[in-house]
Amino acid sequence: MDIKDRTVLVLGGGGLVGSAICRKLVDEKPKRIILTSLLRSEAEEAVRELREEFPRTPSQFFVPWWGNIFVRHELKDIRRDEIISDPASREMLIDDTLAELTERTLRRSSIFKLIELFKPEIIVDCINSATAIAYQDIFQSARRVRQQIKRNKRSDNSAALRSATEQLLCTLYTPSSSVMSSSSTGRCTPSRRQFTSKSVRAEPAVWDSTSPTRTARSALRASF
Repeated sequence: MDIKDRTVLVLGGGGLVGSAICRKLVDEKPKRIILTSLLRSEAEEAVRELREEFPRTPSQFFVPWWGNIFVRHELKDIRRDEIISDPASREMLIDDTLAELTERTLRRSSIFKLIELFKPEIIVDCINSATAIAYQDIFQSARRVRQQIKRNKRSDNSAALRSATEQLLCTLYTPSSSVMSSSSTGRCTPSRRQFTSKSVRAEPAVWDSTSPTRTARSALRASF
């Protein structure tokens, strides 16, 4: 792969694996390296260390970006527990996770905004998506729902039942992009219906169920 003079996006570049990848990439002489992390402090600290280690690189060679790539852009800097505890934010998360995957859903995602901003030619995924998605307590969420159902039988407590149910939905391991496939015709197929967008690049792709690379490929096609 030709990396020279190209923009490289390293997802999870603030971690141990990601920062090691960034160091290896320097030797390939890319145009710039976009380094992402969940927290601003992590991204900026990683970039500071790399700039000190490679002082001859241009000032904008290492570029930090931070936020949660698994949620829409306006929620990217909000802790997940805060999103789930807030009814409005929780509804956004449920819509983006379980509703049909439309181009509008894609375009408001944080990873789409990231790719649209920097337009990287190469994306390296160093995010442990199991940490981001899989380790959620679906059992405790389910227990809360069952408790509220029992209480609701004895009294009208629909608000609490709704809140508990929505929080359960937020723990499902089904990011909306995982149901998306792409064919050489450029047609994206969500779980319940098909849509075709002129902005989607006609290119075959292979998707896995949790990797952010899958979402990144989709966003990359739509952003150019």
